[in-house]
Amino acid sequence: MKNVCIVGGGNIGTAMCYYVKQNQNCHLTLLCSDSNKISDVIEYQDRVTDFHDEFSIDKVTSDYKEALDCADVIFVTLPSFLTGDFIKKSEPFIKPGARLGFVPGSGGAEFYCDKLIKEDGIIVFGLDRVPCVSRVSQYGKKVEASKKNSIRCATIPRKKRYEISNEISDILHMECKPLDNYLIVTFTPSNPIVHTSRLYSIFGQGKNLNENIYFYGTWDNVASEYLLGCDKELHKICNTLKELDMDGVIPLTTHYEVSNVEELTKKMRSIKTMNTILSPFVKDKNGEYLPDYDSRYFKEDFVFGIMILKAFAQIVNIETPYMNNIVNWFEEFSNEKYLDQNNNLIHKKDEPWPNNFGIKTIEDIYTFYKD
Repeated sequence: MKNVCIVGGGNIGTAMCYYVKQNQNCHLTLLCSDSNKISDVIEYQDRVTDFHDEFSIDKVTSDYKEALDCADVIFVTLPSFLTGDFIKKSEPFIKPGARLGFVPGSGGAEFYCDKLIKEDGIIVFGLDRVPCVSRVSQYGKKVEASKKNSIRCATIPRKKRYEISNEISDILHMECKPLDNYLIVTFTPSNPIVHTSRLYSIFGQGKNLNENIYFYGTWDNVASEYLLGCDKELHKICNTLKELDMDGVIPLTTHYEVSNVEELTKKMRSIKTMNTILSPFVKDKNGEYLPDYDSRYFKEDFVFGIMILKAFAQIVNIETPYMNNIVNWFEEFSNEKYLDQNNNLIHKKDEPWPNNFGIKTIEDIYTFYKD
């Protein structure tokens, strides 16, 4: 019997609990802060087929030791801005040889795990994207999700990528393809440039809105232009890393099967599992819709997303005008300075950027990600 722990009882964590429970060879523990709000029986609904099912979690707890000390495989579904704190709290309880995974694995997760890898023999893995599109409609009671056909995984140490991918495939009953190195996960052109490009197109034009709008369902050409621009800049970074196989970073034109801005806009609006997701707004007392600063879109995808990519660009001397424009706008939005007059990141010692973890040259990148 394999002991599996899922950390976080939100959208992705709850759906993954259902997928793990389909495997009779797994004992499932859910570690979450609101453990008392998780029902004994949870309803699962497939968002595409409307299939309904029910499941129960073997153990639900908010106690780190109880959840982690026997765990063979751990899936962390927390927001990136909570990763550092989670690692500090969990380090004493994760057993040697355990597999510690991040879903998704971007956001600087690998930087926090250096001690666990080198001293405790922990295998760290990250998924390039989430395994499903999911929404909890009633916390601890009902989740609506659409499972993807496959996922991809990278590991540190790199040599474990095939073994861990096979293990994840078995646990989640879905194909898991191994990636050559963890930097591919960090560079996956997903939320760090998808969300930030769209937020720029919504809020960066100085428009006031008297209604909430669909984040993807009303996707526009400004968002598409910036998304494709950021993606090209990201691939310029990849092309400088000659000693790493970065072919696993799939261009968005390939991923979405589009060739230009207009086609991407049409594609983003047409994704049925996503086109009814609302934008991160809050309504003020005057009935005007304002940005929700506490949303994960803002707290996660800038400092823990696009700025990590910007930091790598800086290391390898790649110009990033599209990323710069987004970060410049976010500076005004957040009232905090992140770029200097030359559009270089200002050093902030507490952020999950590679330079804060000893990665300051292209040789440092190779040393960290090749082994």
